[in-house]
Amino acid sequence: MAESVKPGEGISASGDSSTAQIVARIERIPASPFHIKARVIVGTATFFDAFDGLTIAYILPVLVPLWKLKHADIGSIISTGYIGQIVGAVFFGWLAERKGRMAALQWSVAVMSAFSLL
Repeated sequence: MAESVKPGEGISASGDSSTAQIVARIERIPASPFHIKARVIVGTATFFDAFDGLTIAYILPVLVPLWKLKHADIGSIISTGYIGQIVGAVFFGWLAERKGRMAALQWSVAVMSAFSLL
């Protein structure tokens, strides 16, 4: 029979833990400049990811008749962004293992932002 966990004892021998204790510990951790920097970087990445999707959604109906695009061309334009995301995920995952997650995240946001603006 598994041991019961009393408040303040942590994890028992059976591997059970008190979710409330873990959440309470996370809630007590003060926000630091590192946390704010990480939120800004991830927020910027999310913005430019959404920016790409919205740009394609607004511009494609104008470009289709103007450039006389075929269905295959439209599919290529849309899928190019997703192929870039796959390549970026593999490369920046590798980079994160070698140089650190924050450095890889900063570089990935910079590259994604530059290509989005182009």
